[in-house]
Amino acid sequence: MGCMRLALIVLVIFPFTSTFVIPSRPTGRSLSIFSSRDASASYTGPSVDLYRILNLRRSASDPDIKQAYKKIARVKHPDVTASTLRFDPNNFTTKQLRDYLTDNKVGTSSFVEKSEYISASLSLHKRTSVVPSSLQSEIDRVADEFSLVTLAYGTLSDPSKRRIYDLTGDWGMEKPYTPPTNGSDVGQRMGDRSEAARVRRRKAWQQKDEVQRRVYEQNEKERLEKEAEMEAIKKEGERVRARQREAAIREREENRIKFERWKGNKAEGEGGRTNEKKSEGKKNESEKDEVNDAQEKIKAKWGDIFKNIGF
Repeated sequence: MGCMRLALIVLVIFPFTSTFVIPSRPTGRSLSIFSSRDASASYTGPSVDLYRILNLRRSASDPDIKQAYKKIARVKHPDVTASTLRFDPNNFTTKQLRDYLTDNKVGTSSFVEKSEYISASLSLHKRTSVVPSSLQSEIDRVADEFSLVTLAYGTLSDPSKRRIYDLTGDWGMEKPYTPPTNGSDVGQRMGDRSEAARVRRRKAWQQKDEVQRRVYEQNEKERLEKEAEMEAIKKEGERVRARQREAAIREREENRIKFERWKGNKAEGEGGRTNEKKSEGKKNESEKDEVNDAQEKIKAKWGDIFKNIGF
């Protein structure tokens, strides 16, 4: 009799237990469009231009980068958008929120509509403590839009990261970590995270070595170019000094020759004038002698005349 009662109880309870669904408990994962990890670890899309995300040129300065990020954040930051929404999920019942989330898919809608979807999702999660996987995937997908803006600002605002990105085009993208569906493989999860950390460190060292190698090659190239330029300047200076020495020697030789010619001409001129003076002196003396002779003759002649007259 007792066995039959037990069997009846099982038969009565079993159909209800087969259709009863125990609500899933919160996974402990933060239901937010921001992850606790770095934004670069949650992006798996194709490579993009960080400067284009912030509407900047590659020559943009640090203040320009900061100003561009603030300009985008004023419009697209989820906190700012949620505070300015006309959509209020508190005015909806739980069933209406479910219907809203079912009817509205976040695909090509605007950012405001996406924010409304997130707001409705968070409100439903707060009421039911249920996090459907599709809901979290939609939230993560919407979060990527502003996460890329945050990642671009974090990379370009850091001088070292920006230099690596400008040289290599790499901005630290890694494959995201996917948590297991149950807690039975915690050891495997930790091992995967350790391996991912080792891969990131190895890649970081490789990037650092590559950047250092490129910087060294660039510095070496600049050093060799400067040395070649200095050597060319030195040789040109030597050629200029040699030409100046040759010009100075030629000028001194020409001046010496001119001086010798002038000295010779001067000596010849002084000798000619001396001979002329001597000849003129001799001529004057002869003329004086002739005059004296003529005067003597005249005196003698007049003396004879006076004698004959009786003086």
